[in-house]
Amino acid sequence: MGAHNSKLFYEILYDTDLSFVKWALQEFTAWQNTITSTKVLKINGTKDKLIPPRGKTRTKLIEGGEHFMIFDRAEEISEIINFEIRNT
Repeated sequence: MGAHNSKLFYEILYDTDLSFVKWALQEFTAWQNTITSTKVLKINGTKDKLIPPRGKTRTKLIEGGEHFMIFDRAEEISEIINFEIRNT
């Protein structure tokens, strides 16, 4: 994670309600998905340490992308989304 992303990450943590974070982490880690949809596309970075790529959901991997790639790889992500919209 670059210096800019690290700063942003800590700003988000500072502004986030701790009880919400605990709840969200519990729900996220315990969630048992029982429905598979072919219409869902997960865009994941290969270097995302917070939510690493896994599972059976149709996934588009962004080489070198990290958790905050929505900020520093936004154009690439936008291209993927627009391609999916045009081709579905």
